[in-house]
Amino acid sequence: MKQTTIKKNYFLRIVSVAAVILVLLTTGWISFQKGYGDGMTELQAARVEVKSPVGTISEIVLPDGSLVSLNAGSRIIYPSVFDRNREIFLEGEAYFDVMKNEAQPFVVKSSTMCVQVLGTKFNLQAYPQCSQTLLTLEEGSVEATTHVGENIEKLILLPNQQLRLDNQTGELKRNKVNTSHYTSWRKGNLIFRDIPLEDITGVLERYFNVTIAYKDAKFKQEKYYVTFDNQETLDEILELLSYQRNWKYTRNGQQIEIMKK
Repeated sequence: MKQTTIKKNYFLRIVSVAAVILVLLTTGWISFQKGYGDGMTELQAARVEVKSPVGTISEIVLPDGSLVSLNAGSRIIYPSVFDRNREIFLEGEAYFDVMKNEAQPFVVKSSTMCVQVLGTKFNLQAYPQCSQTLLTLEEGSVEATTHVGENIEKLILLPNQQLRLDNQTGELKRNKVNTSHYTSWRKGNLIFRDIPLEDITGVLERYFNVTIAYKDAKFKQEKYYVTFDNQETLDEILELLSYQRNWKYTRNGQQIEIMKK
């Protein structure tokens, strides 16, 4: 596994520790969070857990040769050896370049979505604290099954399509997108398209290792179309986000609070 520290001059600190890799062994079967239905499933006797620290992107090679870019503040769990299925659990965001194997479906599960492919390239953003789960397909096709409460939906995505799932209501939206907008994080850039401020500040927390709180929650759902390259500082980003908006922010070290102007 190769790890790339995001080199941005706006980082408050550069994270130099390696991504945490845990290999868990048991005498028989182990279970881990499935994210829908009964909430649990079984895998084989050994699994690997990889955590990507804040400010860090980790590159992982899976047992079948598939490649994963794991975004900051994310983790994946997978068996050390793939058997009949190639099954991954994701919490956070990752880009997958999947080796094709029609005899072994590749399945990625999050708390609200299950994505099944044979061989393709796609990005899945599934941070549990975010209001949306985003599935963006670059190549091939994927079958997505969503589960929010009692609402279960299944559909197919084609290249350059994105599925947006509201994690509270279960509402689905499928749109044609420029996939580079949703994979730019792999190069250290931040591009947001129709994204609520609450999700944007969540990204900033993971990138800059800060805590952002809201004194007035009404600003959380304000939508943004905005692009930042790897040159802006955190304060510059917050100034641009708040420009001509009705909110401002205060900062005390790593603690930031958003409030009405």
